[in-house]
Parts: sequence; structure tokens; C-alpha cells
Amino acid sequence: MARRIGHLIPRIEICGGIGSGKTTLAQKLEASGYCTIYEKFDNHPFLQNFYLDTTKYAFETEITFSLQRLHALKTNDAKALIVTDCSLEQDYAYAKNNLTPSEFSAFDAVFSEIIYQIGTANLVVYLKCPVRVLLERIKKRNRGREQTIEPAYLSGMIAALEKRLKASHINCITIDSDVSDFRKKDAFSEVKTRIVIEYQKCANKTVE
Repeated sequence: MARRIGHLIPRIEICGGIGSGKTTLAQKLEASGYCTIYEKFDNHPFLQNFYLDTTKYAFETEITFSLQRLHALKTNDAKALIVTDCSLEQDYAYAKNNLTPSEFSAFDAVFSEIIYQIGTANLVVYLKCPVRVLLERIKKRNRGREQTIEPAYLSGMIAALEKRLKASHINCITIDSDVSDFRKKDAFSEVKTRIVIEYQKCANKTVE
């Protein structure tokens, strides 16, 4: 099946490692007028098992994340620009890193259909943050399912994401979330201005 790639549902997707500030940034953008779609971890039926065994339960976990995003975007009828605190590009990167070749082949077919139906994001915002800082944040927020995450696994996921963003040629900007504290007014204002400018630049472009 041919891949129809375009901005069929205009949106900004935020990606980054666990604890990089994706939801925090999305919340700040929502407060300033954007329509925000949040990742619903509590509704994911396989996530708890995945954190206990990232190999055994990887396939159903990755497929479900992507299908949840598809459904959330298709059922959203907001008039404002959509911002998601998660990214299909990150799903693809994680699947490529976590799945066996046969599993990834099946995932890739599903992913292609998702992109055919809703298109690519107009802009991806990558929140770059050192693994050391991510681990500190994960420990501090003390979510039980995240406490088993190993530094090597987190490093591998970040490397896979950066490789995907580079290879996909999607419109993307990188923000150092170790330096930019979105909770502070001045820092958020600066980040928002950059996002708005970059979105306006690429809103009418089509990813080939």
C-alpha cells in the first residue's frame, strides 16, 4: 500500500525520554490556548507487564500505544491546534529498538496505515535531556512502574529516538529540557515563541 504522507490532522507532537518534561510542556501550551491530547498510561493494559519484561511484552505494548494515539487524534474535534505529549515518531523508534524483525514487520504495516489515515505531524518538538537527569526525575516522581527502568535501557531508547528523528526528515526542533524549566514564565515564553515560529514555517509544507 502506498504511503500517503501529509498533515491530514495538523498537530505538534512532543517527544523525549521518560521524565524529559513532555507533559509539563503540553500543560503549559494548553493553558495558553492549545488543544492538548495526553498519553493515557493508566488505560494501557500491557504497560505494567512491559516494565517487568521489556522483551516478552514489547509487541502488544508498542502496537497499543500507536493505536491509542490514532484513536485519540481521529476522535478529537477541537478547533484549536492540537498538541500531543507523545509522538508517533517515538513509537516507531521504540518499536524498531524493542521488537524482533518479524514483530517489527507487523508493527511497520500498522504504522504505515496510521500515517495513511492521519498523516505526519507538522512539527515534532524533541526534549533533549541527559540520562542522569532523567533518572533523577524518575526517582523523584516515584511512579511505581517506572522504578525498574535501567540506565542502559533509557540510553538505548533515547539513541533510537534520535536516530529515527534524523532518518525520518520530519520537521523537528530540539529543546534542551535540562536547561529550560517550562514551569517558569520566562523560560516557557521563550520556548513557546520558538515553537510558534517553527510551526508557522512548516505548517504548509508536505513531508516527502
